[in-house]
Amino acid sequence: MNTNQVKALTNENIISKEDMTVLIDGKRAKNSELFLEQIFALLDFPEKKYKNWDAYVDWMRDLSWIENKKINIIISDWYDFLCEDKTINKTIFIDDYNTDILPYWEKISVHDDSDRYTKDLDVYYTDKSFIRILNHFIRI
Repeated sequence: MNTNQVKALTNENIISKEDMTVLIDGKRAKNSELFLEQIFALLDFPEKKYKNWDAYVDWMRDLSWIENKKINIIISDWYDFLCEDKTINKTIFIDDYNTDILPYWEKISVHDDSDRYTKDLDVYYTDKSFIRILNHFIRI
């Protein structure tokens, strides 16, 4: 079973070069529109016509165009992330992962014996100082 989570990034977290790892700049994602611009570009969502929260959650439960089995999303400057948005905040972001996105991948990994469509998905939050250590892993 996958161990998909939203968690703080520490020295104990292991990120491999085989993983797809993307960095969301929290200072440049102070609202959901700016966050969606980054995540749609970094994960190269196939359809970019509808950049809204519902489309984002739907694409996060697909990811079929990404060949990597493991995907890491790192959000730097967590304090600034979504700080100016009136409707979408960090609580909603984490709730969507914990109730809609991560359980989907947990369920798929249990019911799909072929392992073709399963993904390990982790979301990390951190500050800039730790990101410098990971720069050689991050696809920007």
